Amino acid sequence: MELRSALLDFIADFANWNNSTVPEYLDTSRALTQAGKIVADEERDAAQAALDQAWEEGVPMDPASLRATLTPRRARWPSE
Repeated sequence: MELRSALLDFIADFANWNNSTVPEYLDTSRALTQAGKIVADEERDAAQAALDQAWEEGVPMDPASLRATLTPRRARWPSE
């Protein structure tokens, strides 16, 4: 099963009121939230490292490129 379908199925099942207190659904949702936070933190750190390196090297950066670097990207599924 592809990742997108599995995640959508999980969300649909977890949205069912009867599943909102099932430990397996709660544990899975916490794990997915933590994994998403780790990925977001890594992307933020990578962008900051690139900006720091450019600053140290004296690379001029215009406001548009800074905005593009610091703007969060929309999540993309592997099939996109």
